[in-house]
Amino acid sequence: MSLLAFAMGLASLAALGLGYVRRKSAREEASRGLDIAAFVAASSAALGGICAAFDGYFLVVPPGGWFDAATYAGAAANGATVGVTTFFMVRVLLMEVTTALWHWSRRKPREMVQSVGEFATTTAALLLGVAALFALFHVAFHAIGPHEAAWLLLPVLLALIPMYETFILPWVRYARAPTLASARLEEIDAWISRLRAERGLPRIRVRIQDGPYQNAFAIGGLGAHLVVIGKGLVDHFSPRHLQAVVAHEIAHVARRDVPWLLVPIAVGSAIYALALNKVSIPLFETGEIWGYAAGVLGAGVSYAACLMLGPGFFMRRMEFKADRLAAEMLGDGEPLAQALERLCQLTGQPLTRKTWSHPPMQARIEAIRSASP
Repeated sequence: MSLLAFAMGLASLAALGLGYVRRKSAREEASRGLDIAAFVAASSAALGGICAAFDGYFLVVPPGGWFDAATYAGAAANGATVGVTTFFMVRVLLMEVTTALWHWSRRKPREMVQSVGEFATTTAALLLGVAALFALFHVAFHAIGPHEAAWLLLPVLLALIPMYETFILPWVRYARAPTLASARLEEIDAWISRLRAERGLPRIRVRIQDGPYQNAFAIGGLGAHLVVIGKGLVDHFSPRHLQAVVAHEIAHVARRDVPWLLVPIAVGSAIYALALNKVSIPLFETGEIWGYAAGVLGAGVSYAACLMLGPGFFMRRMEFKADRLAAEMLGDGEPLAQALERLCQLTGQPLTRKTWSHPPMQARIEAIRSASP
């Protein structure tokens, strides 16, 4: 049985699961069970696509690559080819397709909305960046290939990819996004300036994400940091509660949470790559259906363990610490506690729900209020 045939079978089962979830979602809006079922089905469809792409890659690309791997130029060209293929399989299939299918099956609109121009600019910048990083990796590996230490470059490459997405790509995506001033939130902008002066914080740029996105996040930078607020919050939050949300994100910046989080992500990526190389790929190479199934299962389990549960352990603790620092910056934790309650009301999220990256809102609210004088 070919890997392509297994991929088609996996995609067929995923289609049945997605159809079932979509029918149930017409009657059940809030259901953790359906959320999990939708994620499993969507991930299975994406993994089926990855298996097909993996099979097709080795059909059209010779083992040594299209170019002369004995030269630096050939090594760079082969690396760029692998980077583009990896981008397609991981970014497009595993991430974008999984997310799109999950929202479709659960009948929920996507929160992060991009115009065609923004999507094209972001995708092109990310594709070029990944291709360049893989080209650089292949050139370096070609230079020290005879040495056993060459494979130590793999964790370095896997660390460079999230660094590129974190420190460079967001500045391209949000370069023309609305500012606080354009949203008539000059008071919050002035408060940020005073806070920076008082605490010696790095430069902070605040941008507003167009569309219904009802959340906010902080992104690291080399000379400055970026805080992105969803327009859904700007439209539904009072200035007082919006300031509390911004304070929480600035607390992440002040604590350097984003750069520190790259450490478990890089370690988890290296372990995940090792698991794929030592477990999943040998199972695929058996050519048997049980090998394909076990390889896909192993890839899914190792992905969840290395790139979700591991980093999530640190992220949940960062949230509590950022809440505590934000309350200190505000001088009163109650606005932040109220903002978290309001966020749950807007999104329909239960206060007791815990995600892989965030603790339950109820636990955060109780911690904020218990720390307040």
